[in-house]
Amino acid sequence: PPFCAATSGGGGGVVDGYPPHPLFNEKGGYGLEGYSDAEDKRPSGALNSQDISNSLWALAVLGRTDCDLFYRLWDLTQSRLVWDSKELVQLYEVYNFVASDGGGHLLHWKHESTRRAAREECARVQAQELQTTSAFHNNVSQVLTDINIKFQNEGRIGTWTVDMHLTTPGLEHVVIEVDGPWHFLYNTSIPHGPTALKRKAIEDLGWTLVSIPFFEWGELNDNASGPGSKRQYLTDLILPHLSSSPAAKPPPRRSRP
Repeated sequence: PPFCAATSGGGGGVVDGYPPHPLFNEKGGYGLEGYSDAEDKRPSGALNSQDISNSLWALAVLGRTDCDLFYRLWDLTQSRLVWDSKELVQLYEVYNFVASDGGGHLLHWKHESTRRAAREECARVQAQELQTTSAFHNNVSQVLTDINIKFQNEGRIGTWTVDMHLTTPGLEHVVIEVDGPWHFLYNTSIPHGPTALKRKAIEDLGWTLVSIPFFEWGELNDNASGPGSKRQYLTDLILPHLSSSPAAKPPPRRSRP
């Protein structure tokens, strides 16, 4: 498939190498003439709301928010008023991701009601995540305490939630994500789209994000120290990020300026 061929070289030519879609006609249209929220009125083969939100998300994950296709797809979102929960969250997080790169002024919300609904739905979903604390998360928290690394459980960076923010002097710029199976493509160690986008957005704000994947944690033992122990694993993972002069560098941001 063309998409696979474009990604085989490392992903750099994914968007530029993809052949013209039949929906993109010679006038620059998207096959959406006469498009409405009613599915039975949508022209055959036209992009639906899920197509649009997924495509915007994918382009953000690929780092291609600089291409014309991205902004033309965003323009399409402004002609639609009905979105489901997942789509609203995708739109708002894509918007904030672009804004954190300084391009937020290029994305306009034609309908204030849509922007407000997207923001509120994103906040609702994030609040649900904050209430969910897994045994995996608790186990990591306990080991951090055992090795005398101070932290704050559950925090917010922009529209994103992070599992832990380290507060030990010299490590205040570090956040930890406890990544269970739902953060990866099935049966692989490859982060899925939402996880990849979240990591990039947080790192672009100046934070150091440390991931603890479930498949590595599950191989460790509970010994007090030594190779293969959870304590040694976290020590080796975190201490290289210790800053000897934290005041010498500006603190990371929690949101766009």
